Amino acid sequence: MALDPMSPGKGQKRAAAGNDCSSIHGNTSRTGVFVGVDLGGTTISVGLVDEQGSLISGNNNSNNNSNNNNSNNNNNDSNNSNNNNNDKNAGVQWESLGDDHDPKQLAVRVRRLVDAALSEAGRVMGDVVGCGVCTPGLLDHERGIVRVAANLRGWKEVPL
Repeated sequence: MALDPMSPGKGQKRAAAGNDCSSIHGNTSRTGVFVGVDLGGTTISVGLVDEQGSLISGNNNSNNNSNNNNSNNNNNDSNNSNNNNNDKNAGVQWESLGDDHDPKQLAVRVRRLVDAALSEAGRVMGDVVGCGVCTPGLLDHERGIVRVAANLRGWKEVPL
């Protein structure tokens, strides 16, 4: 069975836009983790924060995501991942946006970055209690869609 990054995981539900995301997961055994996703003009970035808003870094400060050599990423850079061990970026996973802006492909890539960030931090998807996504363009927050995004080719009426 293929992983559908657009669907919630087992025991989870997809939150409607504007809803309180804290009810998505029932894990109360330890502090929750919030995922921040930035679909920027040139990069995709993912970071984890705790309930106080502090960046959660992993056991090591390497931001190298071994899965970044994505065949769907048509960027010709020799290294699309962040291999910088700078403490300022500890806990953040990122890769070049590349040329493939297909929403489903970007969702797969975001999911891979989220998984890498969680793994680095010693956390699992069940620890996630909320997620925020930042995208360029015009958003309809009530419907949870990107109306149009100039630098994400083909993004018109794309559901988040």
